[in-house]
This record gives sequence, structure tokens and C-alpha cells, in this order.
Amino acid sequence: MTHHGRRLFFKALLAGVAGARLLRSAPAPSTARLQFLPGGGASLLWVLTEPGSGLLSWQAGDGEWAQFEIGVRPLPPQVTGLDSELELLIARLPDLPPEANIQYRLEWNGAPAGSGTFRTPGPHGPTATFLALGDSGSQLPVQFAIAAAMEQETDADFVLHVGDMGYPAGSFTDLREAYLKPYAAQMARIPFYSCPGNHEYYTDVLRPYMKLRLGPEDQWSYYSVQHGPVHIISVDSNDPVLPDPEVNRMLPWLEQQLRDSTSFWRVVLFHHPAYTAGLHRDDPFVAIARERLASLCERYAVPLVLNGHEHFYQRTCPVKDGQSAKDGAGTTYIITGGGGAPLYPFYVHPLTAYGASAFEYLKVHIDGLRMVVKAYDQNRVELDSVEIAPAPALRDVVNAADQRPALAPGSLAVLRGFHLLPGRPVRLRCDGQPQDVIDSSAVTAQFQIPYTASSVVRIQVETPNGLAEMEAAIAPLAPALFPPDPNLVLAPGASSSLLATGLGVMAGDRHAAPAALAMACSLLPVIPQPTALPGVFRLDYTMPVDAPEGSVEIRLNAGEEWSGPVFVTVAISPAQSA
Repeated sequence: MTHHGRRLFFKALLAGVAGARLLRSAPAPSTARLQFLPGGGASLLWVLTEPGSGLLSWQAGDGEWAQFEIGVRPLPPQVTGLDSELELLIARLPDLPPEANIQYRLEWNGAPAGSGTFRTPGPHGPTATFLALGDSGSQLPVQFAIAAAMEQETDADFVLHVGDMGYPAGSFTDLREAYLKPYAAQMARIPFYSCPGNHEYYTDVLRPYMKLRLGPEDQWSYYSVQHGPVHIISVDSNDPVLPDPEVNRMLPWLEQQLRDSTSFWRVVLFHHPAYTAGLHRDDPFVAIARERLASLCERYAVPLVLNGHEHFYQRTCPVKDGQSAKDGAGTTYIITGGGGAPLYPFYVHPLTAYGASAFEYLKVHIDGLRMVVKAYDQNRVELDSVEIAPAPALRDVVNAADQRPALAPGSLAVLRGFHLLPGRPVRLRCDGQPQDVIDSSAVTAQFQIPYTASSVVRIQVETPNGLAEMEAAIAPLAPALFPPDPNLVLAPGASSSLLATGLGVMAGDRHAAPAALAMACSLLPVIPQPTALPGVFRLDYTMPVDAPEGSVEIRLNAGEEWSGPVFVTVAISPAQSA
């Protein structure tokens, strides 16, 4: 059968499935669907057929039971395609404790309407297990076989879905029958995080999907959520990537998410694959995903990107700047499009590490600094396995005070990057000499530039996953002020102090370096006093008596170099005004 013939066959098959289920009567009440929310907390969603009011009772661990009324939003016929209106129940549980067992009971119109339990995720812990699939919403027997296999993965913490959840058109009925029902048992105890596929756009420009994702309040079709050690970033590779990048809202949001993430593990999901030789290789959305989305993922060293759209399984080698990269130094892209729709033929892409035209789902296990991804078929037979161990990736090094790349010998500095060591210091060297790491996280390492540093220093960072290095320019002086307490309010003539770094070799022998603070049109000499923190000095000063009320800018001068500004609020006391 030709490619064109396969596509026509697929559309006809799905049309037949859709025609067989065009029931106009309201379906039976749904089980709960669990969703953890950005910022903490959880939501439970139900779709019921009977109007009324609900009460949710819940308990965290052995704590007291709490109750509150549930918000109800109507799902009118123009949204659902049914003859009668349905009720969407949304129970939001804010500020849940981490790693807690939650029990809940639902009453609707005074009668029991369901109960269940779930466990909240922990903080940035060392382990997590999740599943992933895509292009599942066919309602064919193989979809239900995949769902049954996934349900046996009882150690999974959550599920990622990369789109095309309900064929043929992503209508409410399509999503309910092909997404909410097949995975109902899992959805009641672990959350499903999804991104929209192209078929979700075929009904009212994504409206049914948005109604059922996190609740009607959600404005955008892209979002991120922290689940244990994993920062999940769901991107919409459909319409939101089409506008000019200069005016695109989603692309700056995505870049900010990747740049500001504090997690060792970041997983990005979007529907259209960046790298494919399959039937969709000439899809313009595939080209846009490669140009606009993959480029950001690779720039910010995302370890794993999950896609769909092609109805097969494909894993790339690590990719950097669109080219093959050494292990640990690039982004691995996996197409998990074998969730239940009729399969497409698989063709090898130049970046392919493994692929097959097969029904499948993924199981991903994270243990500290390593991730193991396995693909299983509907019989839970392993098709592929790969270990991802991201090597450190360095962005820049800045002073610890104002985060500028202005460094001097002795400066307290922050190395910024990705895949450093959460929970323990990395091994760090400057010009080959080991340096003490004062504080560190998965994305930063704080240390002191050696007083012996020359005009250029080579910084090396090593973790169990690999080695990275970069060069940094060093100036004789690079004064920088730490921001003062934002709640600090001084009266004219009052005394206070600031902290500074970057005083260079002038302070290398722990003696005071000549310096002055410029404030309120005055230049006040100060004598830097060493502190217990390496490379940091205390500057005692007195606010000029003629300082104006309001925000006063302060800069530090050392030699002929100036720091960036900090600001202190000045207010005249009642006694002074009298």
C-alpha cells in the first residue's frame, strides 16, 4: 500500500470508529481525574450528568478531614456535541504537603459519588518514574491493550501524553471516549500531563481540550509543572509557533522556562517531531518545531524531548545544534507515536539511534544523575532501552553580587549552567587548581576566583556524568554591591552597611582597599572590612543628612571602576521633620 493509500485507509478507519460512536445521549458519570498544579496543590475533575451541588472531603495522611464545596462549570451542548448539558466538577486542593497520602470522598446532591487515594509528589528528590505515549485516541483494540499494559506499571508517578488523544477531531466526545475512559483507572490515582496534537485543534480551535486539561481558568495551551525532580514543560507545536518569533508569546515563555529552571531533569513535550524521516517529514509544522523549539531545547541542554505525530517509535542519538553530539552532551528526541492509532512505516533519519513501526509506550526511571528510558509494546515486551546521563553544560560565570560578568581576583563568583550536582558540590578547578565550592545546586556553583588569577581563567567542572570547561575574563578590579534588604528604610544621617565583592588584588592580603560610595550627590570614602564569606567585604556608611526622601541610588567606586547600582529607601522621621 502506498503512503497516500495508508493515510486514506487510516482516515476511513477513524471515520468508521467515529461514526459508530455518534451517540447523542449523555454518557455515564466519569471517575475522578487527578492533576497536580503548578505551584503546589492538586485538582480533581469529574464530568457528571446530573445538575446539583457537591461536597469534597479529604484527608492528608493521618490529619483531620477537611471539607469544601466543589466548583461547578457547565459543559453546554455546543462544547460537548451532546443533546444535554453536562457538569464539570473541579475540586482544587491548595498547599498540599509533599509526599503525603491523600484520601478523598465526593458527595453529589447528598449521595456518595466516588472516592479514591493519591500521593503527592516530593520536592527535588532523587528518583521518579513516569510513562509516556502519544497518538493513542483511536479506540481500536490495540489502544486498550496499551492502556492495560500501562495500568500494570504501578510504580509510575505520572504519565505524559504527546497529543492526538481523541480522533478524528478532538471533540469532547472524542476526548472522553478515547482519552478519559481508557486511562480512567490510572487518571484517578496519578496525573496525566499532556500537550495538544493537531487533531485537538480540529474542534473549535482546541476548546474541548482546554476545558478538560486543568480546568476552564487556564488561558494558554502551554504550561509547566514541577513533579518531584522533573520539570515538565508542555509546549504547543500547533498555532502558537506560527506567529513571527518577534511577537510570539510562547517562545519567550519557553526560553524563560528553560533558562530559569532549577531542576537537574527537564523534560519537554510537544506533538510535532523535530527530526523525522516518516510520512510527516515535509510537514511545515515539523520544520517549525525544528527551527524554533528544538533550537531552544538544544541551546539550553534539555536532556529529553518527547514528540508524537508519527505513528511509530523513534529515538535519536544525542543532538546538539542539529548535529550528532557525544553522549551526555546533547538532547535525545523520542517519538512515542505508537499509542494506538494505525501505524505508519518507519524510515531511518540520519540522527536515528533506533526506531520501529510498532505500538508502544515509554517507561522512564530517574535515579539521581541518570535516566533510563525503555519502550514497551502492548504485551510489555521491551523494544528499546537507553540510559541518559547528562554531562554538565556551562552557560556563564558572574559575580555573586549583581550577577554581572564582571570578575576580579578574589571575587565571589557564581558558575551557571545545567546538570551540576544537586545536593552536593561539584568538583571545580580554576587553571587546574582545585577550588572550594561554597554553595551549589543543579544549576549553580558558588566559588571564589583565586587571587592569583590572570586576565583569563579556565574553569573546569566535573560530575560523575562528565567534564565541562569554559574561560572567563578577569579584570584587576570589578566592584559589585550585593542588594540591601528590600525592607530597609533609612533616615538621613542614619548608619548602615553594604556588602561588596570584586575588590581584586587590592584586598588580596586582607587589608582594606581604597573605595568610596556615591550616593545622594555625595562621594563618601569607605574602608572595606573582610567578612567570613570569602571575597566579600562589609562597607559601613552614613546616609548624608541632605539625602532626599525616596529611593536613593548607591554605587561603589574602587580605583577607576564603578559597580552597578543598588537602591536604599530614605524616609524622614517625624522627629526630623519637626
